[in-house]
Amino acid sequence: MDRSLLALAQLQEQLLSRRQLFAGSVTRATLGAHLSAGRWRSWGRHTIALHSGPLPERALWWRAVIEADRERCSTVCPRSRQRG
Repeated sequence: MDRSLLALAQLQEQLLSRRQLFAGSVTRATLGAHLSAGRWRSWGRHTIALHSGPLPERALWWRAVIEADRERCSTVCPRSRQRG
């Protein structure tokens, strides 16, 4: 995985959309291998966690953004939750 994709994952609480992964040169086979091995976890139709643990609160917000609007998930953040 390239650095820009890792940087994006860091901003999005270690969550990426399938579309972001594929655009970042992760193949469907690679995605499948990570999911099958339990290294990554799918959280809905579009959201992939780059870990297999639970999602903290901020990650749940990112999951909602990714699931609701795959097109803009790299630029939108639930700002109301960032204040606290």
